[in-house]
Amino acid sequence: MLNLIIILLILSCSNEKLNSTKIHKIKLDENRIQFKTDRSKLFYLQNELDSQEFEQIKKKEIIEFSKDVNSGFQNQKFEFTYTGYFNIAHTCDTTKKDKLIRNLEIFFRDTYPLYFQWEPNFPIRLVLFPDRKTLKKETGMDVYGFYIPNSRESYPNITTKTIYTYCISGSGTQWHEVMHAFLDWNAKEYPPSWFSEGIASFYEEASIIDGKMVDGYVNWRNPTLIAEIKSKKNYSTLTEIIKGKDTSRESFYAQARFLFCYLWMKGKIVPFVRTYLYDIHPKFDYKERGLKTILLLEELLGKSIDEIEIDFQKEALIAGPKMKKLKLK
Repeated sequence: MLNLIIILLILSCSNEKLNSTKIHKIKLDENRIQFKTDRSKLFYLQNELDSQEFEQIKKKEIIEFSKDVNSGFQNQKFEFTYTGYFNIAHTCDTTKKDKLIRNLEIFFRDTYPLYFQWEPNFPIRLVLFPDRKTLKKETGMDVYGFYIPNSRESYPNITTKTIYTYCISGSGTQWHEVMHAFLDWNAKEYPPSWFSEGIASFYEEASIIDGKMVDGYVNWRNPTLIAEIKSKKNYSTLTEIIKGKDTSRESFYAQARFLFCYLWMKGKIVPFVRTYLYDIHPKFDYKERGLKTILLLEELLGKSIDEIEIDFQKEALIAGPKMKKLKLK
């Protein structure tokens, strides 16, 4: 089930080093094209369109979306709208709906080009229920939100490529789940939990200041990581989580998240994400990915993985248990 649903719950190895400055362009799909950084022209689903063509496509998408949602959740009265690649079914008032649209637009504009290489090739659906109680009742999931990349036969009313949350879940929940969708746009095989939950939960705490995304914050997860570091009980090293150990640990999300905070503080989060996503994840099997990822960390940070582990724990303790803006180091 874990490979079907992304939920917010919130040694043989070559000695050659990965080049941390060059991002290799791995051709995942002959039909995919590079992301268009120049958005002055209307570009949608890998095609340049005029405004009339775009509106026709969106109209068809919304009609299909509304049929699926209204048949799946007959007790809810949804309104439908869209912005760019996002089709939205919501039960929100106008103020919350407008804020959601603004947050989605800014998040896509400022975050997607940083990390990702491919033009999106399918629209993302968002379904927003009135509250968490209704989300649980209608979907069976007692969470803030979740993203469905693949089919779930046991839940026929749950559609794929869809984010499910509720109107007052908060922008952090929405950004977390949208980041999962961004990853789905860019990886044939979905990345492992330490990576996908790490980068997604990194954006649980972010701000829009003067119309721009501002990231790099400690959030509510850090006290769990601090407690585990201090107690020295059940703590798994970065090497262990990168190799796939202990994903069910209470502090797993906190540790995975702070890895990306740590990389942000060192100014290495972008090359790490891009190199892992396009140069490691699609090229190597499960075992080799872990080894290559450790080499990548050592290359980017100029330290051995043991030295990185010591520094990582120190920075997590310094960051503390309360929400605050981190500083580049």
